[in-house]
Amino acid sequence: MNNPKTLKIDDQEYIRVQDVPLMQPKERKGAWTIGECYLIRTVTMMDVGRLTYLDDKFMVLAEASWVADSGRFHDAVTTGKLNEVEPFDDEAIIALGAIVDAVVWKSPLPKAQK
Repeated sequence: MNNPKTLKIDDQEYIRVQDVPLMQPKERKGAWTIGECYLIRTVTMMDVGRLTYLDDKFMVLAEASWVADSGRFHDAVTTGKLNEVEPFDDEAIIALGAIVDAVVWKSPLPKAQK
């Protein structure tokens, strides 16, 4: 079966153009790394996704989901298992001033509601 990020035509595999930005090299910006995945806790909620943009006030997460219930935090971070997830249809924009803490998310990003 083909990887969903690629197309296979005449036995040649091609990367879909909308997936190319996700494959760019990671860039360090202060404490953050563009292209890295994070689980971010804000004053009101948690989000998980791939950091694609950062300025002095906002960050943008692609492939993002709102995490309504992480379960036990350590278990979520080490296993990637989340109890309740609501994927965004588009990118999520987060105000840096609302962030309490964040950890690198090493598991696959959730793709479906659960």
